[in-house]
Amino acid sequence: MKLIEKYLNILHYCLYIIDYKMHLLANRVNPSRLLYKIPAIKRKNEQQGIDLNVVVNQFFGDKRFGLSVIIAGGVLWGTFSFWFISLLIILYAVINKSYLPIFYFWVCGGISGLISYVFVFRHDKYLKYFKKYDKWTKKERYYYCTITLLYLLFIICIFFGALNFSGYIIRNW
Repeated sequence: MKLIEKYLNILHYCLYIIDYKMHLLANRVNPSRLLYKIPAIKRKNEQQGIDLNVVVNQFFGDKRFGLSVIIAGGVLWGTFSFWFISLLIILYAVINKSYLPIFYFWVCGGISGLISYVFVFRHDKYLKYFKKYDKWTKKERYYYCTITLLYLLFIICIFFGALNFSGYIIRNW
């Protein structure tokens, strides 16, 4: 169980890093950021002692309640849901020769949410792992983030492959 917890937290951390880096990339090309350069807005922010870039980056990057952590948790939950749904679609198509009822999608989502909660989010376990993984070298971080992206691509391929396979089984039976 500790091994599952470790790898799920690595996946969650890498999803967080990927989302936060995408936010920083979007900052460079975001045209709405030009509004902060209008002299009246800039002057008002300087009077209040606010740097909007810092505020927005903190909103995304906060490891406890930041938007990137929330998105990473949702993607973690979603990937498990797609994984379980894909397996269930294939099994249901082979056994019953029909399409999977919508109820099972909800069941798979609930099971994946429970797994994510128990191994990652309960008692904020992920914060302990985030502190540990922040000490990774750049090479380790690159390696695990690449594995995470390949995992996401694999899940997408499995899901669409399962849909295609179930349609083939049902049509040709």
